[in-house]
Amino acid sequence: MINSVNKYSNNFVPNVIGEIKEDAKKWIVLINETREFLNCHIQQQKDNGHWNTINTNFKSLIMYALNYFSRGKDELSKITNETLTDFTSEHANRLRKLAELAQDLEKDFEQLWQQKYLQNEYRKKNIRILETLYNKTKGMAADMTNLAQLAYRMENRLNLDHGPENTKEESKSKPIFFSL
Repeated sequence: MINSVNKYSNNFVPNVIGEIKEDAKKWIVLINETREFLNCHIQQQKDNGHWNTINTNFKSLIMYALNYFSRGKDELSKITNETLTDFTSEHANRLRKLAELAQDLEKDFEQLWQQKYLQNEYRKKNIRILETLYNKTKGMAADMTNLAQLAYRMENRLNLDHGPENTKEESKSKPIFFSL
């Protein structure tokens, strides 16, 4: 049986809300795993004295990313706790902003990694650790750009239930086409 995707479908509403909340919870787990991984590797580098030899811009960007991931986790937690029965356009806007920041962070990592002075790090012993930190952090930032899709799903949910004229701001979501 296929549920109708409109405001009159009683079964669709709780399913969408539940699915989006479950996706948000999965993001929280992924963010926590990434933060733990990065903190563990950073501590190892501090313990062996290598952290002090790493480029300051690289270290700063890693620390900024850790703060961003923490903020992302907090926002997702708040959204899942605030949405007992439905989402608001504010929830979608907060997720969209996180996705935009993730895109900026990903670009910053790419630019920093390609700068000439960071290439000097390749001559040092622990370059594999730098590559690991770079890949894990940039990868998580790239993944978090997909939070925009969660925002689109929220907006589509709002538009189905209330119509676009009743949301706080005009929907920026792209149309979704279903095929059978």
